[in-house]
Amino acid sequence: MSVEEIIIRDPIVALQQDGEEIIMQLTLLRGKVKDLEAQMKTYVKDVSKMVSKKGGRKPRAERKSPSGFAKKTKVTDVMEKFMKDGEVVKIVDGIKSENATFEGLDANGMMSRPSATKIVNAYIRAKGLQDPNSKKNFKPDAKLKKILTPLTPEDTAKGGYSFFNLQRYMAHLYVKN
Repeated sequence: MSVEEIIIRDPIVALQQDGEEIIMQLTLLRGKVKDLEAQMKTYVKDVSKMVSKKGGRKPRAERKSPSGFAKKTKVTDVMEKFMKDGEVVKIVDGIKSENATFEGLDANGMMSRPSATKIVNAYIRAKGLQDPNSKKNFKPDAKLKKILTPLTPEDTAKGGYSFFNLQRYMAHLYVKN
């Protein structure tokens, strides 16, 4: 027998250790109960959304009319001319064949921003204007330069036009109401 086993445990020390162990178990149990409460709140919220008349936001296909960026906007003459170019018309036809819901320029000279961006992105890829070293950047050709605003010094330092800053350089192509 070892010396530790021979020494009889002091009853007060034993009670303190048992009490500390019980407190630790209660703390763990309290944490688990809080986690379960949080999960239950989320569950109740999700169920109430499904049961309520509103049901949260409707799926995109069920909405009455598009809003925000998806709403059709009148485009400038410069953009309209670009859209009617022979090469761009072929690209738009290709996009329409892949995506039945895609809508290009309508008879009133209106289109949504996502559609315009999709067409410009497809044009960049079809013409091979992407930078081979950094696929997020591209160098516009003469036609694209006509519709995009000049680069800011910040973007020039970052590598030029990119797919991330494209909207900024296309913003002037939409007629403001």
